[in-house]
Amino acid sequence: MFYRALEKLSDTPIPVDTGDFRLMDRKVCRALRQVEEKNPFVRGQVSWLGFKQTEIEYERDERLYGTTKYPLRKMIKLSIDGITSFSYLPLKLATYLGVTVAACGFFYMFFVLFQKLFTTATVPGWASIVIIQLIFFGIVLLVLGVIGEYIGRMYEEVKHRPLYVIDEANGFDVSQLYAMKEDIK
Repeated sequence: MFYRALEKLSDTPIPVDTGDFRLMDRKVCRALRQVEEKNPFVRGQVSWLGFKQTEIEYERDERLYGTTKYPLRKMIKLSIDGITSFSYLPLKLATYLGVTVAACGFFYMFFVLFQKLFTTATVPGWASIVIIQLIFFGIVLLVLGVIGEYIGRMYEEVKHRPLYVIDEANGFDVSQLYAMKEDIK
């Protein structure tokens, strides 16, 4: 379920049901070392690099001895790392929720005002309290969503992922290109 959810949340196409066990070309390893994240989600980072991937299916034998050293708690942490490393859609949801609540608050405000002005069905003071709360909480959620958008963009910057990955350099030594990149910094 996690991989399918991550596939929907992320802009990076991460293969479904893969593990960290993989064969990689030297240039992929070199590029992966450039990604200096504190909480790496290797399954996503390898896909993010953009090199060609293929799968090799095999049947894994059952564990003969002991128990897994990767309990549910660690799997949940891994899934949270994966989602937060490759998607800031959850932060965007606050913006959408804020807009929705604010819009509902404005529409409900007209309904409450209609009830207050044209019927006797309202309790005194109720209309103004409800209107203020709905509009205020909608605006607060909207502002939190905008702050979340900025935090998401800052998060993208502090991950220090390279802007580009060199796949092939015709007429250049790739190590020289990486050295030139360091000199530019």
